[in-house]
Amino acid sequence: MSNPGAATVPATRWRSGRSDRAAMAEAQAASALRLALYSGVCVRHDAISNGLRLKLNAADRWRAAGSDVTATGFVHFTDYDDRRLRKVDSVSLLLRSPEFRGANLHVFEFGIYYPLFDAVFVVPDGVPIIGVYHNVTPPALADDPDTRAVLERSLVQRHNLSRADHVVTHSDYSRQELIGLGLTPDRVSVIPLPPGGGIGCSPAPLRKPQGPVKLLYVGRFVRSKGVLDLLEAVASLPRAARHPFEVILAGNPALSSRAVLEQIQTRCDGDLAGLVRLVLAPDQMELAALYADADVFVIPSYHEGYCVPVVEALASGCHVVAYDSSNLPFVLAGLGSLVVTGDVAMLATSLAKVIDRFGAARTGTAPLRLPTGRGDLDEATWRKAVGAQLDACSEARFDARWHTVVENVVAGRLERVPAGAR
Repeated sequence: MSNPGAATVPATRWRSGRSDRAAMAEAQAASALRLALYSGVCVRHDAISNGLRLKLNAADRWRAAGSDVTATGFVHFTDYDDRRLRKVDSVSLLLRSPEFRGANLHVFEFGIYYPLFDAVFVVPDGVPIIGVYHNVTPPALADDPDTRAVLERSLVQRHNLSRADHVVTHSDYSRQELIGLGLTPDRVSVIPLPPGGGIGCSPAPLRKPQGPVKLLYVGRFVRSKGVLDLLEAVASLPRAARHPFEVILAGNPALSSRAVLEQIQTRCDGDLAGLVRLVLAPDQMELAALYADADVFVIPSYHEGYCVPVVEALASGCHVVAYDSSNLPFVLAGLGSLVVTGDVAMLATSLAKVIDRFGAARTGTAPLRLPTGRGDLDEATWRKAVGAQLDACSEARFDARWHTVVENVVAGRLERVPAGAR
């Protein structure tokens, strides 16, 4: 699995005048992997944070399988009680950490500006670096001037990735962006993210319960996610339709725009009362239950570097309606309904169509046919196609691909991990 041109670490190193024990200790140190991982934050319901935790969990599995691996995550803030994480305010404080000084591989998550990302410039020469690019929201989509300034700063800091020996991203969309920035194709790997929250990668059956058709949105409450577009579309749908429906909006207020959240709350208490329900900061079990109870997942986002919620929705048996922006057509792969980005009237029409389809199936007046980019599909055909798509996004596949990248970059320090653990 290692690069054929990379120098491998010998099993032992013998030097005259040294004991066998000293030589063995040096060989063990040479084969050990000491990971330092970085992110601005590590918090619940955040894709970058979940990416960091996936890598920490992978290191735990490698160690349990017999490899000499330790991993420490450095962040500015976390809401997890996790012994593997260290809160560090600045690069200067990071330099005092023995885990930083002893690391022989540094991994930097990046999707928005954070001071610790500048630590790429103080990693000792010859110590490998892997960058993980989650894409950057375009500044034009910012909710306010302060956020816009941070995003503009992020576009500048993004060039720190040029210091990395290799960069991992999660979509071909982001890979092409990195190549456009000057990275050579051989320095960029694509590893799709698995669903979070314990949601598996085998598609659940579509639900046919009684009651209203349920639409679900999961994400930050910011303008760029199109949540206000969704409310406008829902408001235009007749409440006295043939098939009743309801909308659930779920997200973390700590990662959201206060102004957008206030607008949503005003409408939930006003003209959309009884139709739209707000669920703030659900835990993993609550979020999984929301997916399991929903018929349709709606994500009218103006920008997505990947979009894990689409994968989670498909795995939960939800039909997906999405804008056709950025990576959404790629992650959806023709298995849902795409709407021209920003076209609220078209979004309303698409929602009305799927509500009618699910409602008719509820009452037994028509078999369920899902409108997708591959044509109208019956449930069996849709589930088979979704299963094939999800197979590439499983945590086992993520772990194996991440293992390969790490092993290639560090030239053999993971060779003792049993194949079954990859």
